[in-house]
Amino acid sequence: MMSSSPESPTNTTGAHRAHRDARKRVVPRPAPRTMPPARYEPCLDGLFTYCLSVLCDHDAATAALGDVLHHAERRGAR
Repeated sequence: MMSSSPESPTNTTGAHRAHRDARKRVVPRPAPRTMPPARYEPCLDGLFTYCLSVLCDHDAATAALGDVLHHAERRGAR
């Protein structure tokens, strides 16, 4: 016997799929050559907390913070 209600789709919408795929594409970065100065610790902690609240994934937030540090290191003291 067939149900009168349509079946709900099992696939996710494009937006959800794109967000999930972006998290899977996280490229590990090598460890920075030096540790950031201790005076930046509260800022880095706050930035990580923000990344975690937006991305809702610990590994993605860690990778995002690593990307920021990588770019900051490349930029230097401009």
